[in-house]
Amino acid sequence: MSATIVGTPQRPGQAPQSGSLSVSLGHTDPMKKEPRKRPIERSTSLLNEKATSVDQHFGSKNDAPSIGLQSVSPLERFGIAKERICNLFENVSGMLDESVNRLLTNADDGVLRTHEQLNKLVEQAKSVIDADQERMANISDKVRTNSMKVAFFGRTSNGKSSVINAMLRDRILPSGIGHTTSCFLCVQGTPESSAFVVTPGSSERMSVQSVQQLAHSLHEGKLESKALVQMFWPRDKCSLLKNDVVLLDSPGIDINPDLDTWINANCTDADVFVLVANAESTLMLTEKKFFHKVAKMSSKPNIFILNNRWDASASEPEFMDEVRSQHLSRNLDFLADELNVMTRQEGMDRVFFVSAKEALYLRMKERNSSIGNMPLADGYRARLQEFEAFERMFEECISSHAIKTKFGEPANTGLQVTRRLHQTLESLRSQIEDVRCQCQQQLAECQQSIVSVRRDAAVCSQEWAQQVESMKARAHQQVGSTMSQEIVRLRNTVQEYSTVAVFNEEDLAQYRQELCSHISTRMGEHMMKNSSQLLAEECSGVQQDMLTRFQRSVPPAVPTSTANLFIRPSFHVSHEVDIGEICTNFHPDLQFRFGRQWCVLLNFIRGGGTTGRGAAAAYGVASPRASSTSRESKQQSPQDGSFAEQGFPSTAASAAAVTMEMCGVPGGVNVQRALEAATIVSAQAPWLMVGVGFLTYRLVGWQVLAAGVSVFGAVYGYERLCWTTRAKERAYKEQMVDFASGKLNDIVTVISSNCSSQVQQQLSTCKDQLCAELEGVEERLKERHTLLERQIRQLQRVESDARSLVNTAQFADSGFRQFLSELELTAVSPGHVESGDEDTYQYTSNGH
Repeated sequence: MSATIVGTPQRPGQAPQSGSLSVSLGHTDPMKKEPRKRPIERSTSLLNEKATSVDQHFGSKNDAPSIGLQSVSPLERFGIAKERICNLFENVSGMLDESVNRLLTNADDGVLRTHEQLNKLVEQAKSVIDADQERMANISDKVRTNSMKVAFFGRTSNGKSSVINAMLRDRILPSGIGHTTSCFLCVQGTPESSAFVVTPGSSERMSVQSVQQLAHSLHEGKLESKALVQMFWPRDKCSLLKNDVVLLDSPGIDINPDLDTWINANCTDADVFVLVANAESTLMLTEKKFFHKVAKMSSKPNIFILNNRWDASASEPEFMDEVRSQHLSRNLDFLADELNVMTRQEGMDRVFFVSAKEALYLRMKERNSSIGNMPLADGYRARLQEFEAFERMFEECISSHAIKTKFGEPANTGLQVTRRLHQTLESLRSQIEDVRCQCQQQLAECQQSIVSVRRDAAVCSQEWAQQVESMKARAHQQVGSTMSQEIVRLRNTVQEYSTVAVFNEEDLAQYRQELCSHISTRMGEHMMKNSSQLLAEECSGVQQDMLTRFQRSVPPAVPTSTANLFIRPSFHVSHEVDIGEICTNFHPDLQFRFGRQWCVLLNFIRGGGTTGRGAAAAYGVASPRASSTSRESKQQSPQDGSFAEQGFPSTAASAAAVTMEMCGVPGGVNVQRALEAATIVSAQAPWLMVGVGFLTYRLVGWQVLAAGVSVFGAVYGYERLCWTTRAKERAYKEQMVDFASGKLNDIVTVISSNCSSQVQQQLSTCKDQLCAELEGVEERLKERHTLLERQIRQLQRVESDARSLVNTAQFADSGFRQFLSELELTAVSPGHVESGDEDTYQYTSNGH
């Protein structure tokens, strides 16, 4: 029985179209029921059930869960999924580049260089990002070259090449009776308009016709069975190749026993395996052995079994159902029980009964009606529909599996990269935020410190000024008191000096120099002990108090240079008194003067034993209370003046007056005055003594005159005998004490002021330095305030950049998770983010 082909065959569920295939079986009425048609009708019923099962298994296109693409074909889903994941990788790569650029820019900021921990985190982040950049680039390149690969295996002459040609709708691969394909043939699409072939180990493009020589087993120039010939066919000529489907044809598995090499070389990346069996026989041990090896090397491979040449069953229609059931049962036993790669229910959708030769002819006839007619067996439409059902199931299976296997692992890798980047950037952002908060806290403390230092500087300056003035007054009082004490004990100081000297002009100068040096030394020692040391200790205490107050005013974190402050523990008040310089105008009177000793004696008697003032008066030196001007005027020319002129009473007159008073003679005071006058006159002109004596004789009588003369002579002789070198030295010292005391009294105020000025200068220098240091502290605090403000602005900018990158990483993370969710894959747990160099990660499938 023959059939005539007209137009295009209809797919199940489609309305008849113009130009569709209409089949006329001879002259038989198609509405007439004949017994031999019943097997074909039952096969059609089974085919319709299988198509329904396919729709139930994958759902209608409106219910398709795969990446949310309801309006596209299964093969197009793979391309769209590839484009989406490539876009995700591009976004992540751009994000990584942006992160590196921002980190490099921020790393140049002084704020990061000054924080070692932040700088270290930035370097770690850069290292992680650099490694992830390289990984993402490698994975992205690999994803772009991914395709859906299907491998066809079977025994020799089972029609593997014919099945591929039928799916490609053209006679591309060599086919025929007997052993045809001698090596592996890989058919994949190319964007170019012409097809070409590439042989192993060569990049030379060869014509498609060369396949007939390279891969045909009957040709002498055929390649080895393990060789792989790549055929690139224009994509626009075939929908499979247009959607990145790669078809691998193989030589018969019963030709070469080295199956492991075949599997390792060509089958490890296959998404679907198609076993092309011969429907005229049953599954052979060779076929089972091969797929046992495949199942061991690839976990639960997707296997389809095509019972090819099912058109032969048309010759025995009465056994068609029984043979179909027998093949189906054995195929399910092999898939479900022996290989354990699917359930029997799933296996029902993986076993098909087709005729590749008929499908190829019908499809080529549809494209080119000028092709000659080929006799078709009964039921060819059912077999074509089943072949189309296989293609639909195959497209769904390979698309779903390829999307999960080719994109699931890269998506999880991208997810882990984004999570690791998110963690790195979030850690960096958190650290930057902590540092910024610390800087803000330091800024607030710095502001408070500036206000406090400025306030303390004003208070300290006032307090220190008061201390300086108080110490100045204290020094003035202390030095003045000490000087007064030294003036009082000056006589003792002079008396401490004792030496043997001859009072001529030359020796007197040496004596004077040594005496002045002795007085200066002793006074200096006493002043140092009683004044300088005390003032030095008090000054040191005041300076220490000032320094302590300064240190309380300075914040602990601000460095100061108090070690260089002008604080001298060895400071002492310099108040040297040069007695020699003071006594430059001192001219002692060392000539014998009659009446000196009696003046001393009388004054001693009258003064109740006090010889100071009396002795000074007796020796012609004024009392310390007398003005220095009067003393100097009296001592300018001591040789020219008489005792009367210098205020000295006559010794004889005094003696006479004392004698009369002792004898009870009245008029003693008048006698004393008379005798004093006589003494003055006698001192001026001896010849007047006669006249005075006569006058005295006339006034008091010769007895009194004789007594006075006797006393006067005795006194004069006594004084003359007592006027020795020691007396001269005593007279010199007494005159020196009187003169120096007056001079020192005049300069007490000057010396006190000088010493107080020294104390004031010392303390004022310390005060000025401390005030200047406080101003320097305030300036340093202001500089630190400015630096902190700049650092805070920089940290805010860096933190904003890090937050932006964190949000970008989170957005990319969401993109990968959404992509994995649409693929019905479980994303890796966030706790399992690792930084290894592996390019694949484990994932769990929630779907088929």
